[in-house]
Amino acid sequence: MTRTQQWLVAPNAAQLIPTAAAIVAAQIRAVVAARGTCRLALAGGNTPAPLYALWAKGEAGFEVPFAQVTALFGDERFVPHDHADSNYRSAREHLLSRVPALGAVHPMTDGAGDPDAAALAYEAHLQDPIDVLLLGMGPDGHIASIFPHSPAFSSPERLALAVIGPKPPPQRITITPRVVAAARHVFVLVTGADKAEAVSQAMSATGVSEALPATLVREAFWLLDAPAASQLTR
Repeated sequence: MTRTQQWLVAPNAAQLIPTAAAIVAAQIRAVVAARGTCRLALAGGNTPAPLYALWAKGEAGFEVPFAQVTALFGDERFVPHDHADSNYRSAREHLLSRVPALGAVHPMTDGAGDPDAAALAYEAHLQDPIDVLLLGMGPDGHIASIFPHSPAFSSPERLALAVIGPKPPPQRITITPRVVAAARHVFVLVTGADKAEAVSQAMSATGVSEALPATLVREAFWLLDAPAASQLTR
């Protein structure tokens, strides 16, 4: 999928979130207008939670046609849905449970059974490209749960993979570089000065580096606060 690099910098995280929510919502609406449906992959972690809350309210500028949206996930910890670290729990709390009509929701796992089997099963939901992929990025440059030197880089045929992360809970499931590359529209939401170096390196890279997985999304729409953008040279 051919994409171009775009970026927007807001003065701080508080101002970035509503701007980002409006931009991504507009893209979802455009996909629905063009295709009739939108396959949306949600990001985990704390950063997108207030963005999801704005979508749930549905106020002017933040409207998302959720009846035409299929909600997927870019990664998940291998924990029950009610676990504090569950990406699904956070998305459900801030968004999914507040939307009256939703096309479909496909959680990656409920933390039961075998992680490898769960990853293989989730591949059924990833056969078609993701229309809108929302990602965060860690200080080490990881996206989804594709960490530096992840086995996902050496599994080109896979769409989802069980992996071990460096922080608890370590067992996770993630989409793979193949899925990221196929996504039609990618947005990377990043806040904080601790991520500035990785942002600068990823956006200026000339190729994909397994040491810095964010290079997979160099050609994406980066939504940054000023601290995260502080090491950009242009």
